[in-house]
Amino acid sequence: MMKISNNSFSFRRIGLLVKRDVMEHWRTFLNITLILTLLFLVIMYSSTWSLFDKDYLGYCIIVQGFCTKVFSFYSIFVLSGILANMQTQGDRINFLMLPASNMEKFLGRLFYVLLLVFVPFVTGFLLADVIHLLVSPFMRSAAETVFSSSLIPGFWEIKTKVLLESQKVLNQHVNLSIWVLAMFSCVYAVWESSIYILGGCYWRKHPFLKTFALMMIVGLWATVVMGFSFFNFLRASDTVTTQTWFDSAFGIGYETFLLIGIGVFSVWTILNWYWSYRLFRRSQIV
Repeated sequence: MMKISNNSFSFRRIGLLVKRDVMEHWRTFLNITLILTLLFLVIMYSSTWSLFDKDYLGYCIIVQGFCTKVFSFYSIFVLSGILANMQTQGDRINFLMLPASNMEKFLGRLFYVLLLVFVPFVTGFLLADVIHLLVSPFMRSAAETVFSSSLIPGFWEIKTKVLLESQKVLNQHVNLSIWVLAMFSCVYAVWESSIYILGGCYWRKHPFLKTFALMMIVGLWATVVMGFSFFNFLRASDTVTTQTWFDSAFGIGYETFLLIGIGVFSVWTILNWYWSYRLFRRSQIV
C-alpha cells in the first residue's frame, strides 16, 4: 500500500475519504432523513391543529422555532460523533492504514459529519414540507387551508421582515448592536460546535451526553453568577438598562463586551480545533 507522508496534503484525498464514508454509511443518511421527515411532519401538523388562532406567518414562526431547536440538538449530537468510526481497536487500525495524512483524515471526518448534519436535515424538511403541502388540503376545510401552504415562502418572508427591521434601526443611527450581536451569535455557534467536536475526540463512550452535561453545568454556573450580579444591581438602582448594567458590572459598554467576546470565542474555537486534531492523532496510536 502506498505510504502517504503526514506532511503532505491533498483536497482530492480528502474528497475520496468523505466519499468512502458516505458510501459506507448511506443507510445512516437514509434512516436519519426518514426520522427527521417524520419529526418535521409531527411538528407541522401538531402546530396546525393547536394554533387555529394564528395566521399563516404566525404558523411559520412557530414551526421555524421548533425546527431551529431540532437543528441545534441534532447538529451537536452528530458533531460529537466525529470519531464514531474509531470506537474499537480494529476500526482504528483500518483507519490508520488508509493512504492519507492525519490532517486529511481529520478534515475528511469533519466534512463527513458536516454533510451528515446538513444533508439529512435539509432533505428531511423539504420532504416533510412537500408531504404537508400535498396532504393537508384533503384533511382540512377550505377556511383552514392557510396552514396547508408551503413553509419555505413563509420562512423567507420572516427573514425579510427581520432584515428590514434591522435596517430601519441602523438607518436611525441608534447603535450598531444588532450587527455586533449577530456576529457574536454566529461566532458563539461555531465555538459551541467546536466544543462538541473536541468532546467527541476526547471521550470514547457517550461523547454527546458527557459534553452536553459539562456544557449544562458551565451554563448553569454562568447564569447564576450573571443573575446575582444583575439582581444586586437592580436593588441598588431604580433605572436598569442593559447598557447601565454592563457599565457597572464589567466597566465596559455592551458593544465593547460583545466585541471582546467575539475575539475570545474566535481564538477559543481555533484552539478547540487544534486540540481536537491533537487528540485525533493520539487516538490512531494502537
